[in-house]
Amino acid sequence: MRQIYKERYDALVDSSDWIGEWVDLQPTGGGFHTAGFLRTQIEETEIVAAAAAAGITTAALGRYAIASYPTKGLVFGFGSTPPEDIRAGMETLGRVMNQLGKERQLV
Repeated sequence: MRQIYKERYDALVDSSDWIGEWVDLQPTGGGFHTAGFLRTQIEETEIVAAAAAAGITTAALGRYAIASYPTKGLVFGFGSTPPEDIRAGMETLGRVMNQLGKERQLV
């Protein structure tokens, strides 16, 4: 099982170039989720909604905070998703974020 989850995590990390302009993916030493801190002024909730419209599920990091938090970000789950779907999802998310950036003239 560890090898399966390692392959999934590696797929997430390896395909993070698709979102690297927008998100700083954080390393994780365990578990099935990792955070990505935003490098943009686009709101978390806006990214999550646009991703959902494109068929991608992610969550705003703020959803897990009890109090106000300084760093905006996204939560990426990888435990139940096959590597090829992770790669395709990261590519789609990158396109979604590029589109949001163009709409706001951030690129």
